[in-house]
Amino acid sequence: GSDPQWREVWKTDESEHKRPIYSVDWVGRLMADGSGDDCIRVFTETSTDMFELATCQPKSHRGDVNSVAWHPQKQGLLASAGDDGDIKIWKLEEDV
Repeated sequence: GSDPQWREVWKTDESEHKRPIYSVDWVGRLMADGSGDDCIRVFTETSTDMFELATCQPKSHRGDVNSVAWHPQKQGLLASAGDDGDIKIWKLEEDV
């Protein structure tokens, strides 16, 4: 048999992040990331393997956003943790 081959199908635009991305979580058609620019971004799947930036929460923590995770059952709830020592729960209010 042959070894599986990986193929990049999508990546973020360099203008969307000024510092490293530390965490990504994907549920359904929403993908969230946390990064060193203190921002949480949410991307929406627009078609198979394609995403667009839906929203950005600047200064979501007083320092790097180290972790993001969608609630496994409650749609639109996102937890984040940052260098500030805080855990925050966010509610995505609008349909994206």
